[in-house]
Amino acid sequence: DGGDISVDAALERSAIRSGYRLRNAGATPAYLTATLRRPFSTTTNFSLGFYLRPAETNHVSGEQLWFALGDSTTRGNLIRAGIDFGAGQLRLIEGKTSGSASVPLAALPDNFTAGTLNFNATSKQLTFALGGTNVSLVLGGSYGTLNTFGCGAAAMEGEVTQPFQPAQPTAMVQTFNLKPVAGQFNFTARFTGDSVFGPKLERATSANGPYQADAQGLIESLGGGLFRFTTPMTPGATNEFFRVTFNQP
Repeated sequence: DGGDISVDAALERSAIRSGYRLRNAGATPAYLTATLRRPFSTTTNFSLGFYLRPAETNHVSGEQLWFALGDSTTRGNLIRAGIDFGAGQLRLIEGKTSGSASVPLAALPDNFTAGTLNFNATSKQLTFALGGTNVSLVLGGSYGTLNTFGCGAAAMEGEVTQPFQPAQPTAMVQTFNLKPVAGQFNFTARFTGDSVFGPKLERATSANGPYQADAQGLIESLGGGLFRFTTPMTPGATNEFFRVTFNQP
């Protein structure tokens, strides 16, 4: 979130939307950490999501990409969820006790893939799910409020986003005017979670689709999760249908 970002010397990084592109040529994982604006308490259940993707597909031994949480910036105490691309495994590691768990992945992701972390405060069990594969670990260490976000890499280049709330509201779209005015449609959509990748606008001639990207649409952020969409009507079309999607890689 700004001035308190700490980056290990071995890690090269550049900004992407809501996250970072990481490169570390060394075999030892190197990390970037920053303070979370909305921390997670370990005394209550919580869920969070994030996206990651590798920048390469020809994987060799030692390649790792990590999302991390902690109650401090101490690297050895971070709780890490990630992919060991070299071993083909989904992994969880708890820094304070060195506890770990891993399961094989049927297929390694080659594009942005959503991962979720679910924590049960009663059992202290943390579950990491990605692409239909789950791995769980009971945290044996004592953790305060998880106020630190981290991401890291070893022997590879990849991208990791900051955490977002995976739950989405049931009603996102507010209709102001879907009647064409001066040859254009205008409407708004509100998203109350964290829009990691920003909204996408798609259109179709049937409510059931197929929907295709609306290359002519103008998307404006009005603040507070409210977006305004303006797009020209299709000349001669009898019907026009629109779909707005959020958090889609």
